[in-house]
Amino acid sequence: MAQPVSLLNKSTNEVKKSATGFSWTMLLFGFFPPLFRSDWKWAAIVLGVNLVSNAILPGAVFITGIIFGVTYNKTHLNDLLNSGFVPQGDKAFVDSVYLYAGRVPPNEDTE
Repeated sequence: MAQPVSLLNKSTNEVKKSATGFSWTMLLFGFFPPLFRSDWKWAAIVLGVNLVSNAILPGAVFITGIIFGVTYNKTHLNDLLNSGFVPQGDKAFVDSVYLYAGRVPPNEDTE
């Protein structure tokens, strides 16, 4: 089950939502979740991969849905972190978000 994460860009005060864990919406709805998150790059990639894989093997959209379901939330979270967004919440939660994204949690002394 995916856990929601709120991220804040401190320079623009923009808040975006992401999640950790398996993305059931990617499995069920394909390229629509990146579209609704205004993640145009990944919406185009998922649509392209789905079209090509389905042309090669009809029904392969389900297989690509599983693959993107496993990988998309982490990819989206890393894209937001690279854009200057930081997760909001208590220290334990923020640290778990960084660890999920494959990053070292920031030290409070360096912030």
